[in-house]
Parts: sequence; C-alpha cells; structure tokens
Amino acid sequence: MTDGQRQFELVHIDGTVERLDSAAFAQRLYTGQAGKPWFYRLLNITSPIGFAWVLLGLVGQVLFTGRMLLQWLVSEKAKRSVVPVGFWWMSLAGASMLLTYFIWRRDIIGVLGQATGWLIYVRNLWMIYNPGSKGLGTRGQG
Repeated sequence: MTDGQRQFELVHIDGTVERLDSAAFAQRLYTGQAGKPWFYRLLNITSPIGFAWVLLGLVGQVLFTGRMLLQWLVSEKAKRSVVPVGFWWMSLAGASMLLTYFIWRRDIIGVLGQATGWLIYVRNLWMIYNPGSKGLGTRGQG
C-alpha cells in the first residue's frame, strides 16, 4: 500500500510490470471489457486466440459430459448397466481436449485430473481392442 491505497501489479507476458492504484485498476478492467460481445465477457475471453482456446475447452467438456449420456442411453436400451466402447472414445477425446486446455491455462488441478483419467481411458481401449485382452466381450456393446 502506498498512501493507504492498494496497489496492483500486472505482470505482462514479456515480463514487464505495471503498477496501478485501485481506481486505475478498476478502470483498466472496465475498459478491457467494454464493447466486447456478452459471451467474451461471460467467459473472460480477451482475444480471438483466447476464443479458440475456450471453444476447445467447451467442446472437450461437451464430449466428456456426453459420454455419460451415451452410457445412460445404451444401458436403458439394454435394461442393464453397460459401458459402451463409445464411452471410452468420448472420454479420451474429451480428456485430451480438456488436458490441452488446462495446460494452456496453466491449471495444475485440471491437468492432474485429466491426465490420470486419460491413462485409464487409453488402458481400457487397449484392453478392448487387444486380441489377447479379456475386455473383448465389451466391443459390440454400443
């Protein structure tokens, strides 16, 4: 604090540091968002490249969530709990997209969560498609 007022430091990607007081920081936030489409503000998108990254994350999340819908529909049709092959493919595709997105965001929690699941999805697909695997019986289920 300088003169009883909070100071904010903005560290830019090139390493330069910009110091702002509360009023300047608030003005910077406002002008940075003013005039942007509502979905840019909602999703905190700052550039077209940022839009592409957020879109990647959203598509990954839709795939990841959609796998549960697929599993539910296949199970309802079979009248028993079934995990179709598509579930694992959707899991792998969604997790790959989310893992890439979380790496870009530098989000260690997201990276760890998706990376551990990713290994499980690959292993399950390997067991399904490997001729010597006991998982062959699930290939035709969905």
